[in-house]
Amino acid sequence: MIIYADVREDSSVILELKNLGCEVERTALTCGDYVCSGRVCVERKKTEDFVSSVIDGRLFSQLSFMKKNYERPILVLEGPVFSERMKSPQMFGALASVLIDFSVPVFRSSSPRETAMLIRSVARREWLREPKKPNLRPEKPKDLAESQLFLISGLPGVNSVLASRLLRRFRTPRAVFSAPEKDLRKVEGIGPKKAAEISKILDAEFPKRFKNRDPEI
Repeated sequence: MIIYADVREDSSVILELKNLGCEVERTALTCGDYVCSGRVCVERKKTEDFVSSVIDGRLFSQLSFMKKNYERPILVLEGPVFSERMKSPQMFGALASVLIDFSVPVFRSSSPRETAMLIRSVARREWLREPKKPNLRPEKPKDLAESQLFLISGLPGVNSVLASRLLRRFRTPRAVFSAPEKDLRKVEGIGPKKAAEISKILDAEFPKRFKNRDPEI
């Protein structure tokens, strides 16, 4: 049983998962922060991140993408849920939308330890149900736009939201791939480290060890 964690996720929950005896593999997930199976992914949001994601609209685009690609998405709300910023009608309205409009269950967690315990329990249940490695990227894009998002979201550290921002700025996938590192950093959410990772994978020569054979994927 392997739990997949997004490369952008901080180490607190990952450390707790490992303390609980879980095998965790970090990778660039197209949506969600953790993938427990082919049908379950988990989006973890600390209180302040939840508030900011409601304000800038990120939350609902993330949930839409999760719903499209996973049968059982879960939202974990970690931290003081009833802080002053969470008490506004806008935040309660957002939670109502998550539960009713998106039919996504919300798990209240007070700490990374509790979040890890939930993720481990879900992953174990899913593994017993169907012990196989999940596909970590969206399948069968339905149109040109989805195909382009699928292509760009394969870059390291790029999810569907960042893929959309990159395409809106550079207009075409070819322009995204050709963009210099300094221009990538101008896109919201693409910092120096992420821009460097994207440039590295696009510019690196394919490993010589595969010169006479295909890699096992």
